[in-house]
Amino acid sequence: MIKKLRVAVDHGNRNMKTCHFIFTSGLNMLDKKPASGEQYLQYEGKYYTLSEQRIPYQRDKTLDFRFFILTLFAIAMELEGKEQIQPEDVVQIQLPIGLPPKHFAELYEKYELFFKAEGKVLDLNFNGKLYHICIQDV
Repeated sequence: MIKKLRVAVDHGNRNMKTCHFIFTSGLNMLDKKPASGEQYLQYEGKYYTLSEQRIPYQRDKTLDFRFFILTLFAIAMELEGKEQIQPEDVVQIQLPIGLPPKHFAELYEKYELFFKAEGKVLDLNFNGKLYHICIQDV
């Protein structure tokens, strides 16, 4: 079944923020599943965990794929608490994101293209739970 969800994400230089979560803009990439009890995201054969070591400042977040993965983390964290989302569902995501006003004119089209991921259905494993998402609108 197709479900729809709006997940607002603020790609801060220090923290990622959603309506319900704040976490450091830091990421580890692993080849193997992390230790039991550690929060992880598996995407395209790689495992990712959050880190307290933030990614250095980047004016244009589209130049670093880690910000896409952090966005998937933010979406998965918001999905985790939604009991109406079932494993077989495809969740169409509306992704409002913020840009500083002085960067908006230059970057908004790049951000839209980057975070839409070509409108493909993305398979995420978040802490052992599978989600199918499609970022429809940025």
